[in-house]
Amino acid sequence: MSKFKNIYKFRTMNINSLSTLANNTIWFSSKEKLNDPFEGIVKINEPHSQTDKVSKYLEFGKRIVQKQSGLSIEQSQDVVNSRYLENPNDFLNFVDARLSKYKSDLSAQAENLGVFSTASDIPNDPRIQVSNMLLWAHYADEFKGFCVKYDLDILKKSLVKLNPDVNFAWTAVNYVNEPHTINLLDDVNKSALEYFKSIQCKHEQWSYECEIRFVATKTGIMSFSPESIKAIYIGEKMSQDQQALLIAVIKYNLPNADIYKVSTNKDQYEIVTQKI
Repeated sequence: MSKFKNIYKFRTMNINSLSTLANNTIWFSSKEKLNDPFEGIVKINEPHSQTDKVSKYLEFGKRIVQKQSGLSIEQSQDVVNSRYLENPNDFLNFVDARLSKYKSDLSAQAENLGVFSTASDIPNDPRIQVSNMLLWAHYADEFKGFCVKYDLDILKKSLVKLNPDVNFAWTAVNYVNEPHTINLLDDVNKSALEYFKSIQCKHEQWSYECEIRFVATKTGIMSFSPESIKAIYIGEKMSQDQQALLIAVIKYNLPNADIYKVSTNKDQYEIVTQKI
C-alpha cells in the first residue's frame, strides 16, 4: 500500500462534474488542456562545442549500429568511424535528422497521454487537503463547488480492472525550479523514460497541491468503482438548490460515501467540516 492513502479532486458544480458522480467516471485530459502553461516542458541538453558534438554523435552512432546489426562494440565503432571519415558533414546531418525525428516521436507520444490530476494530503502535516483554501479557491469555484475524496489504492485497481484496453501509471509530482532536462544522445530506452518523466514535474509554486497524477495511454472518459469514493465535501457558497441536487445524486449513486458541509471559521484562518 502506498504512503498516499487519500487523494482529492476539487470540482466546479456543473453538469460535467455531476455526470462523473452519477456514472462513476473520470476524465483524463490531454496535456495541452491542463492549466499549467509549462506542463511537460523539457529542456534538451545539447553538445557544448563542435568537438563535443562529434564525440557524442560517434558514440550515439556506435550504439545504434550495435543494436541494429548485432556487431561487437569494436566492430560498431569501426563502422561509425569509417562513415564519419568518409563524409563528416553527411554523418553529422544524418544524426541530426535522426535525433530530430526521435524528439518528434517522443513529443507525439506525450501528446496522446491522458492525465487525471488530484491533490493528496501533505506528508507530516496533520491537516487534510480539504482544509486547503487555495485548492477551494482555484478548483472549486471559490467554495461554490465540491471536493471528492478517493481511496487511492481502490481507485488504481478499479481503473485497471474496468478499462482493460488502457495502461495506467500514477506518480507523485516533483516540484522543481528548473525544467526537466534530458539528453537525447543517451541510450534510446533511457532517454524515452527520462522524456516522459517531464510530465511528473511542475514548478515549485504549485507545491501547495501535493499532486498525485494519474497518466493513461489515451485521453477521455474512464470508468472506476464507486467504492473508490469515500466522501464528498460541499463548499459553503454552493446554492441551496445545487446542494440539494448534489446530495440527491450522491445518495442515489454513492450510498456508502459520507457527505460533509465545508465552511470557514471567520474568527481565524480555519476551514471547518460538518457531516451531513
